[in-house]
Amino acid sequence: MLAKFPINIELVEETLGFPLIVKTLHGALGSGVFLIENERSFDDLMTLVHETQPNMLMIFQKFVAHSKGRDLRILVVDGKVVAGMQRTAKPGDFKANYSQGAKVDEFIVDKKAADIAIKTAKALGIQVAGVDLLFTETGYTICEANTFPGFKGLEQATGENIPKAIFESMQKHLKAKKPKLVKKLLG
Repeated sequence: MLAKFPINIELVEETLGFPLIVKTLHGALGSGVFLIENERSFDDLMTLVHETQPNMLMIFQKFVAHSKGRDLRILVVDGKVVAGMQRTAKPGDFKANYSQGAKVDEFIVDKKAADIAIKTAKALGIQVAGVDLLFTETGYTICEANTFPGFKGLEQATGENIPKAIFESMQKHLKAKKPKLVKKLLG
């Protein structure tokens, strides 16, 4: 749920319930992400935000308890899965970001996870996508899709040369457009 003040707390509770995740729209690398346990904590955080940044846009997400402290990052380039990793938060933390000290392990991407990641990248028109999935009791759900995904942890976990995959994609797209560009320039 994308939100801006004034916040309708009843709508948030009815739609997402508590606990829930609150994210700043411009956060990155796990910063600006909060786990809010109850209505009182939500109200306190919203009061603080309203007092300091009343025009701030925020994202509210349903908290997926089954995935607390762990998630998947699947890198999709040109509609194909390049690599996947599971991230596990430090003990006592709920954020599974590599930049926040999470442990990373290679994840052999199964068909269900690959389908979700590829369809997400395609639906959003993202050529290079870091699709983050959360674990559910029956499989996976989408957390978010990143257009500028960090890949240090992914390289560490998988041994894949991620910049090479991205560069090869760029070369392929430039070569495909070059004849059209030349034809356009020559009339």
